[in-house]
Amino acid sequence: MFVAVLTGQHTQREAAERWGVDRSTVIGVLRCAKQSVLDGFAAAVPAGPG
Repeated sequence: MFVAVLTGQHTQREAAERWGVDRSTVIGVLRCAKQSVLDGFAAAVPAGPG
């Protein structure tokens, strides 16, 4: 769902219809996935000289 909306394959409304959920659920999934990606990047970046 995240990739489909992110890449423009589906709008949020289309994704909701495709997966049989409410649009607010799609928004929540996108928000959660985006935060997980950002947290992963933050964890992978070195904090400074070791």
